[in-house]
Amino acid sequence: MNKRETQHANQCQGEECPSGMRNRYFRRKTLGATEFRVEQNYFLQRRRIINRSVHGWGVVGGFSMPQPGDGHVGPGLAFDRHGRELLLCEAVKVDERNTFVVDPAKPGETRPLRQAAPGVYLLRAHYAERALGDAALDPECGCDTPEKNFICETVVFSLMPLPDDDCCPCAEGPCQHKCSCGDDCCGAGRGPHARLCEWVEEAEVSCSSRLPCRWRQYQIDLCDPVPLACVTVVQSQDPCNPVGLGEVKDACAPRRLVKNNDLLYDLIRGCDLTHIDHISWAVFHRGERMSLDELKYFLGPGVVTEGKLTFARTLFRIRFSCPVLAETVTPDCFAFRVTLRHTDTGWFDQRVVPVIKSECDPPTSGDPANTTRAVTLCLHRKLYKEVTGEASAFDPQVNQEAVVEIDVYGDYILDCRNQPIDANARGYALRKPRPPDGQPVDDTPPKHLGNGTPGGSFLSIFHVDITGETDSGDRGLQQ
Repeated sequence: MNKRETQHANQCQGEECPSGMRNRYFRRKTLGATEFRVEQNYFLQRRRIINRSVHGWGVVGGFSMPQPGDGHVGPGLAFDRHGRELLLCEAVKVDERNTFVVDPAKPGETRPLRQAAPGVYLLRAHYAERALGDAALDPECGCDTPEKNFICETVVFSLMPLPDDDCCPCAEGPCQHKCSCGDDCCGAGRGPHARLCEWVEEAEVSCSSRLPCRWRQYQIDLCDPVPLACVTVVQSQDPCNPVGLGEVKDACAPRRLVKNNDLLYDLIRGCDLTHIDHISWAVFHRGERMSLDELKYFLGPGVVTEGKLTFARTLFRIRFSCPVLAETVTPDCFAFRVTLRHTDTGWFDQRVVPVIKSECDPPTSGDPANTTRAVTLCLHRKLYKEVTGEASAFDPQVNQEAVVEIDVYGDYILDCRNQPIDANARGYALRKPRPPDGQPVDDTPPKHLGNGTPGGSFLSIFHVDITGETDSGDRGLQQ
């Protein structure tokens, strides 16, 4: 017996079998209660592990809620966290026969339904078993415990009081996934929960169910294998195993993946997407008006010349939630526009300020070498000269304010998995309050970003008060 066969035998021939044991049938085999329990437990556990691993848990369909003055919960199907099926084949009335009250402070104790005080409760369904049918046994000593012939799988309900009558908990929590090459994926998603709940409640529930080749000592199916990977086969010096596996060419692409409900739902919510999680001008993004001195501060200390490029290295910085490919973060991913009153006509002109260069930060520790998590915008020198007084476009005698627009085109920027970032704006998500003097802006990522789809554009708008005066040029805006 070679090494591989020995390991296989050690795993499978012991008295313990944590992976699941079932009966082996042969002529004259005697079956007792133990053998039948083994057989039943095997199939129960196999079915439940598939339920919880492949399908996930929650309501599959039905369980429509009672109308006012009614009290009946409609038929439905659900899986609990252990993969057990909660099957209700007909509407049932929630009453003391099938419902109890649970105190959140003492979750292991139950109280009768009649002791429930008025208030808001969370109605919950529980998998339950009930023994049925008396078994006719010949008592050996007259003291045996009576037995039941059957087990009925059913559903019972509980009511748990909520501390805040106006706040009902939502089953959709924050995404728990980790990105393969870096930080947490954040966000609670686009919010399709209410619509999906409606579809699920109206779904039809069915209560009916219906229950090749030989190779060496194995029975196998030659026609339906599961592809795993592309590998190389190499010659080996082992006389017992002269051929072996070498390099793994692709351990991902050939695999047909099982997508459970939790995974698909998280994809709908955009949990796998990279977002813009901070902008250096967050105080002014759809918020406070920026003074002319503060605009000068953001345009940087002066004009820089590098080779054939002359530009202003600004303090307009954009940070991403996960690593993005630095080669895709190019100047054409951004647009910078300023709207000012025309000096002659009084009409407003929109002036495009070219983004000369996009400077990417070096990779963060642990990130791939060709990635970045932040970029600095370098603008055409003309804007710097206008703002610092070398030209008249920002003369307070002509213009009282300017409107600045900064665009980020998410379709152009790819993350470390070659997927466009979700750059869509989401309300006021990136806006931050002004910090106390001398304190940096809070750059903690907001909870809700993007709309759950790759690509899209982020547009930031802020107003510059040209006539206003400030005490300092940054007022606590150090980044």
